[in-house]
Amino acid sequence: MNSEEKKAIHALFESKNYMEIYKTYPRAVNEMLMIEGKADFEDFIEAEGDLDENIFGLYFSAVNGESLLIGGYEEDVTEKVSLFLEQKLPELAFDRIKGHLSGWYADLGTKDTIGEKTADCNHALKGTGCSVKAEYEDTYCAGAYFLSVICP
Repeated sequence: MNSEEKKAIHALFESKNYMEIYKTYPRAVNEMLMIEGKADFEDFIEAEGDLDENIFGLYFSAVNGESLLIGGYEEDVTEKVSLFLEQKLPELAFDRIKGHLSGWYADLGTKDTIGEKTADCNHALKGTGCSVKAEYEDTYCAGAYFLSVICP
């Protein structure tokens, strides 16, 4: 998201213009709230009253391919994570983490390795200027991770 778009989104949140947010970014809002349309959104706003701007930003980045959304119960996400990291990291940085691209599991009930695997990748990426960031959120859902890459 560029800085102008970020400012425009922030202004909509500041003014609590949630219908305009929905009209402009329906895909991100639908994904975030696990809804299917404007009527569902209207019901949500009537019941809840507002949206969280920071969480919207996470879903917005995932919908736009800037981060990877991993559902809390997807189980083996190794292939999905590997493809995302290969696309986002420079080739030399990706080569450093290849040995850490197995065993990525998202299952909040039993086996969850996202945090551990992210830490392993960041250890391997030391000195490259790149890092992998995993953010967890459970405000509007049972739980989801957002994986992103930070490089100069």
